[in-house]
Amino acid sequence: MKGYHFAWGPLPRDRCDQLYRDFRRFGAFAGLGEEVGPSDYEEFRRYYDRMLAGSFLGSHPLSSEIAEAVVHPPAPWRDRVRGHATDFLPIETLPPRIRSCLGLRSTRWTRVRMAMFRVVAPLAFQVCPKRLTYYPESFRAERARGLL
Repeated sequence: MKGYHFAWGPLPRDRCDQLYRDFRRFGAFAGLGEEVGPSDYEEFRRYYDRMLAGSFLGSHPLSSEIAEAVVHPPAPWRDRVRGHATDFLPIETLPPRIRSCLGLRSTRWTRVRMAMFRVVAPLAFQVCPKRLTYYPESFRAERARGLL
């Protein structure tokens, strides 16, 4: 089985295994028991594929309303601006069937911006200061541990 494909490309299998272990560890910190969810990456991929192939995701009538509000927030103005600037991310990273169920459309413009993002994001993460590329909580934790 191949690794997961992120927006910027494929992730090696060993990295997928590690990432899933990290997600499980985060779940434990959030109070989820070891019995909750798939136990390893292989099991997760099978579950994920079943969910994508099924008719459940995006099926609730509110799903498309929520998706639209997330992608194009109605207010305040700064969130509307951010939404229009970054709407390509959820649109182009959702599987086509789910995107369609949610009423989101892939357009030439969203695809062009995604292609540019795939080139620019890895470069930006290499040159930008860590405080701009980490979530604030992660940055503070890494700095407190002396890792930054």
